[in-house]
Amino acid sequence: MQALRIVDTLINTLDATMAEQKEQTPSSLLMIPGPIEVDDDVYTALARKTASHVAPSFINEFGEALERFLTIIKADATCFPFILSGGGSLGWDAITAGLCEAELNDRALILNGGYFSDNFRECCKAYSVHIDEINASCVGAVVTPKELRAYLSDKSAPSPKLICITHVDTSIAAKTDVGALCAVCHELAPNAFIAVDGVCSFAGEDFRFSEWGVDICMTASQKAFGCPPGLCMMGASERAMSYMEKGRKNPIRSWYGNLMRWRPIMASYLARKPSYFSTPNVNLIVALNEAERQIVEEGVEAVLARHTAFSVCFQSALREIGLEFVAVTKESLSTTITAVKYPKGVEGKKLLTAIKTKGVIFAGGLHKEIKATYFRVGHMGKSVRVGSTDLLRCVEAIEYGLEECGYKFEKGAAVAKFKQMAHDAKLLTDVAKL
Repeated sequence: MQALRIVDTLINTLDATMAEQKEQTPSSLLMIPGPIEVDDDVYTALARKTASHVAPSFINEFGEALERFLTIIKADATCFPFILSGGGSLGWDAITAGLCEAELNDRALILNGGYFSDNFRECCKAYSVHIDEINASCVGAVVTPKELRAYLSDKSAPSPKLICITHVDTSIAAKTDVGALCAVCHELAPNAFIAVDGVCSFAGEDFRFSEWGVDICMTASQKAFGCPPGLCMMGASERAMSYMEKGRKNPIRSWYGNLMRWRPIMASYLARKPSYFSTPNVNLIVALNEAERQIVEEGVEAVLARHTAFSVCFQSALREIGLEFVAVTKESLSTTITAVKYPKGVEGKKLLTAIKTKGVIFAGGLHKEIKATYFRVGHMGKSVRVGSTDLLRCVEAIEYGLEECGYKFEKGAAVAKFKQMAHDAKLLTDVAKL
């Protein structure tokens, strides 16, 4: 019977996926938290004839992709980069397996603000690592440096081996102050390793690996990097690498997720030499290298600035017609994603369906406690380039959907607010023609 239930679940999931695909036309604008809209040049790179993983051309591009990744996360030469075939979740495995030892009763401290913090916690449990948590004060809040300080100052609290920070939890679209949290860790738990999940933040939110003293971080290709999904990118400090290589008392419990197996592979590609452990995702790495090239050539600070500017315009436009956000403070609003509450009297499914008829696709809620009360809009990469009207189109679609659902507001107010702010910020020109 259980097998039949599993089959039924898979069939229902497939039916739902196929129904969503029917609604997504080639002209649809994909504005979910990832995958996101992808630049044509990245697609062109992806579609190139597959090269050998030891071809000189690919070796060079893999090396470039590793180097550019370090530039984007603002890491110095002591940070070691990895690009692995797999989703961002692979990063949790590699971090936990590499830096914790169940045999030593190691503990991980999870700074928990939502769904993905929960998953980081569950990954630690899977490796028999003891878990402690600091939970955000409410749904939509993040763990603050003050709360972390209070926890680490408590002499009765167990000492963590690993401190896990989610930079932007995609389920609530709220960002943590990673720099300030790291400073507290260095002061009060200097022996603990600091791990940062940057899947929904890197390349869109400011992150300073070396300056903040992060030990290990992970992200994925399908969000602000502007590449299709399928790659997990990681950076590890000299201290973390030394521990995994020489400091452990017990072998790393993972095979594929063992970064020590991958280290010589990455070192070879950085040195522009062939190497092999498991066949890399050649086409995706070539595409990622093109996406990273665009970011580095534009300038990391410029890319971060336009993400911030567009998010402010979008969030201000929605406030103009009375919409509210899941993130409880203005300071914690993410620049890569916004979680918008359904206004009173508006049924979520009806609103998102109406918005889809305008060719715009958003994501529903994800946090288990409030998932039916909000939707999520991703604003990353190509869609927030200077001159892009993608977010304007989103605002127009939201106004249309709300009107269809009977929500009372000043029609056109959000669109006008967005246009004016975007024009003032020099994000859009010829606003009168839009």
